[in-house]
Amino acid sequence: MSPYYHLLESPPYLKATPEIISHRRSANDIFIIMASDGLWSIEGMTNEWVVDKTMEALSNVTVEDPGQYLMEEVKKWETGDDVTIKVIVLSSGHLVATEPKQ
Repeated sequence: MSPYYHLLESPPYLKATPEIISHRRSANDIFIIMASDGLWSIEGMTNEWVVDKTMEALSNVTVEDPGQYLMEEVKKWETGDDVTIKVIVLSSGHLVATEPKQ
């Protein structure tokens, strides 16, 4: 064993315990947002803002990936943390797609 092996030891920086919330799915559910704590820990970030931006993306016919759209909007907040976002679309039947405003 290398005499320097002890220098490589460090505390665990990644917590592998997910936060899990149960929800009984209904016909009104449109999407699920899975995101890292980097999104939710941004000062001033609210669930409502994230949902509004996701709905904005889903109702815009030019947006192909609502998760990427949301990520681009989050980048404007200039957070220093890593952010990971995945939007899983369950149903788009409640949405009316529109062209973006010029």
